[in-house]
Amino acid sequence: DEHPYVPDFLNLYEHIPANKKLYISGYFQKHEYVKHIREELLEDFKLNYLLDDTSNKLLKDIVACAEEKKAEDILALDVSKTTTLSKYFVICSASNSIQVKSITENIRDNVKEDVWRIEGYEHLNWVIIDYIDVVVHIFLDDIRKYYNLERIWFDAKKVEI
Repeated sequence: DEHPYVPDFLNLYEHIPANKKLYISGYFQKHEYVKHIREELLEDFKLNYLLDDTSNKLLKDIVACAEEKKAEDILALDVSKTTTLSKYFVICSASNSIQVKSITENIRDNVKEDVWRIEGYEHLNWVIIDYIDVVVHIFLDDIRKYYNLERIWFDAKKVEI
């Protein structure tokens, strides 16, 4: 019988990085050879690609919560190729500390994932909400301009949401 993840695997094959494609393609050339995919390849696929869906949903939920409270200049960056700290950064701004607080609370209260750590909530000029896979930076406008994380993470890919 065909493994339940095989159809998903085939649909996502085109999105797999080239180095893994070469490794995987050695095990099958056409659809009929899928049964011969080794179990560790399926495990690798499940860990790296199916779990990505969880991170993507988390990213979308965070951005939706920030938009709901009128966060400005929302930017999502895929930092997974540049750091092991996280998969994504979300950077956004607010014009005053009340709005920073509102955005922070809306994300914290409405995102289903557990927050690992929140930093800066006591000062409300730069709040970091760390979900491990996604780290959210909520800035006052002037503080964002000063630290300019976009410049520091210039090589990270922008994510369209």
